[in-house]
Amino acid sequence: MKLYNYQIQVAQLIQAGKNIILQAPTGAGKTFAALWPFLESWEGYSKPPFPKKCVYSVPMRVLANQFLAEYDNIINNKMVLAYPPTIKRQTGEFREDPEFYRDLTFATIDQVLSSWLIRPYSQSKRKWNINAGAFVGSYLIFDEFHLFDPDSTLPMTLHMLKTLNGISPFLLMTATFSGDMLRELATELNAEPILLTKADLADIPSQNKRRYFHTVDRYLVGEDGVFVDEIVAAHLSQNGRARSLVVCNQVERAQQVYQALKQRPELTGVEVRLLHSRFLREDRQNIEKEIRHEFHKEEENHVFAHDSMILVGTQVVEVGLDMSSYALHTELAPGTAILQRAGRCARYEDEKGHVYVYPVEKFAPYSGKESKQQCELTWEWLQTRDGQHLDFEQEQALINHAHTPSDKRILDGLHGTEWDLRTKIHALWRGEGSRAEASSLIRDIQAVSVVVHADPDQLQHAPFAADSFSLHPGTLQSKFKVWQEEDDARDPDWDDGRLPWLAQKLVEDEDEEDVQGNRPIRYEFKPIKHQSELFAPLVVLHPKLVTYSTELGLVLSPEKIGIQGPDKPWECKTPPFSEKQERAQYGYRLESYELHIELVYQAFVQNWQGWIPAVGYGSWLAWVTAVGHRIEQKYNWQPGIVADMAQLVICLHDAGKLSESWQGWARKWQEAVGNPLAEGDTAAHTDYDPDDEKQKKLDRQMRGRRPNHAVESAYVSLPLMMNLLPDKTYMPLLRAAFSAISRHHGPFTSQPGSYELINGYEKHVGKTAVLLPPDLQPSLNPAQLKPKLNYDFKVQRGIEKRYLIQPANDADMLCYMTLVRALRFADQEGTKQGSK
Repeated sequence: MKLYNYQIQVAQLIQAGKNIILQAPTGAGKTFAALWPFLESWEGYSKPPFPKKCVYSVPMRVLANQFLAEYDNIINNKMVLAYPPTIKRQTGEFREDPEFYRDLTFATIDQVLSSWLIRPYSQSKRKWNINAGAFVGSYLIFDEFHLFDPDSTLPMTLHMLKTLNGISPFLLMTATFSGDMLRELATELNAEPILLTKADLADIPSQNKRRYFHTVDRYLVGEDGVFVDEIVAAHLSQNGRARSLVVCNQVERAQQVYQALKQRPELTGVEVRLLHSRFLREDRQNIEKEIRHEFHKEEENHVFAHDSMILVGTQVVEVGLDMSSYALHTELAPGTAILQRAGRCARYEDEKGHVYVYPVEKFAPYSGKESKQQCELTWEWLQTRDGQHLDFEQEQALINHAHTPSDKRILDGLHGTEWDLRTKIHALWRGEGSRAEASSLIRDIQAVSVVVHADPDQLQHAPFAADSFSLHPGTLQSKFKVWQEEDDARDPDWDDGRLPWLAQKLVEDEDEEDVQGNRPIRYEFKPIKHQSELFAPLVVLHPKLVTYSTELGLVLSPEKIGIQGPDKPWECKTPPFSEKQERAQYGYRLESYELHIELVYQAFVQNWQGWIPAVGYGSWLAWVTAVGHRIEQKYNWQPGIVADMAQLVICLHDAGKLSESWQGWARKWQEAVGNPLAEGDTAAHTDYDPDDEKQKKLDRQMRGRRPNHAVESAYVSLPLMMNLLPDKTYMPLLRAAFSAISRHHGPFTSQPGSYELINGYEKHVGKTAVLLPPDLQPSLNPAQLKPKLNYDFKVQRGIEKRYLIQPANDADMLCYMTLVRALRFADQEGTKQGSK
């Protein structure tokens, strides 16, 4: 298999521990360049050892789908691996890896950054602190980063990479970015910039193509209607298999253009398709599959179903589909977006295509000061080169003209606001602020998950399993205001009068520290009265407000595009409910303290088939050892000390359950359910059958009397953890261990209660020492545990000042993210095994 020169360079630098910012045109093999060093070192030995975990981040969910297909192509056609990495997607649409524990995860940047902020979109509040450790010591790829919002996504990504500098090798990739911005970012991130030269491009066959740019002095969609004459004429002038692509900046405009094209008699016999983000997953996948097939390059034995086709779309086709058209018609956008869209025109070797750019009456979604200026400068530059072929060098000239002024201001702004951003991030890491506040740091253009259903209560058992759409909150807010005005104007005496509600929001109700393990989260829906309430984990719209079809997708304003709503309102399917699954997930059996610690430790050091990948690191101990090695090298710590501390944390994480109050509660519970504890026995978990009405009633009665144990466990264990550390240099590791135990049931638990350990606690803890390697067993000396705590404000101040992680200290956070991830996974699996 022949690699391009730049792909070899990328692999050599990444595997040598360097970070890279890469700029290469569309179709130049960037995806393969990014994945090759990871896959090449997968089964072999690289020096220094290369991470066995990779997270591939993209700005849009459709990209994650595309790259999964590209990965399959690499594995099946370009490489032969006996045991290839396990791979999943994690997006708002495909929630296949919510905890990021697969070997290779393709994820949207929102999923990655929300996890980094300990507010993951993929997890309930109780599990917020599980995901962040997935990025520590992993190989991180950020593709199409020119699409990252410069006011939120980009600075958040830079913060993440600066914190992980020296721990997690990374590769930033783009086809369109100004050279000045790229070089300055490389300096900022201590990375190597790679910009492809003419000589590099000459070696890449796919770059041998010609693309001509034209400006059209009329709006595609304006106040005076929809103009599609140029689209029709250019399409009908094509010889042979005709393929045209139309890209609009907003969904409603795309729907209007689609409707206009469908009504043109000249296009009889021409297949017209519409693709945007507001289709149900199955419908969108069917359209994407057809487009990939029909807009693919000519190949032997490839049979096309249609001779003539036009695709109308939005930004989802900008970077998400491997396709090529002869003609591209696009509304004006920033230069980088125009060129990215142009990458879907004359994409393959020896092709020729034409790009038509139309001005816009309204710049949304590019109405911000910087993006609007980029649009204006792009239009100015293109008008002076109307009808010309632009090669890669000239495309770079367009980017430099349109983006360098704003890029410089963006970089200056990044430096000027860096302290404020770090302050906000540290506050979130301390537990201050909501998921919405975290979201504002991730992407200014956020998305709200929307379900259409007449009875939201039917969704309570699995609200996130229902088919949903992603809508911009600004779009939803403006529509909600119109819907309110229309509803207020309805005559309540008519049969179809005012609706009982317009929208409802999902509300989560859960305990932060679930002492038994992981009880189900209780959901409910509440009507929305004001548009400010629309930013919620999930919003349900009344079916009478919208329409849906497999042809048009979700339509928020049917009258605007000239269609009538259906006689019977459409709604999303209600997800099925499985009582058997519910019982299996949340049932528990009586389990002694010693047995629970043993099961959790086994889960930490062994591979449980079907739980974590059988390849890759193979066990959580192996993962912690590898990640710990990188941390130890960065901070010049004693080799192996992170893994040693992790094992101690595993063995001590539930020591607080040996208190008189917790064991007293467990004895009362067991007596009440008819299975009393024997004299001298202890319980780490008690019996609980969620299918037993008597036990469910008892649980409601006794839940409030059940003592906490997490921070107490950390306080009990503090002397033993301190003994493991040679000196104060390792205080970040001590704080990380204390915090990991404190927060192994909730992300920000920090306050202990008064406790006194039971008589004989030394015997129960001592029995678990044999789990540790011989050299670590002396560290687990139960005589040194703290047997008693009288809690007061002074104790709390001391804990917060001395022993809880300090978010401003990178070493604290890196160690904590690593330890708490391993502990929580092992605890979950150990609990699961003990409940069988």
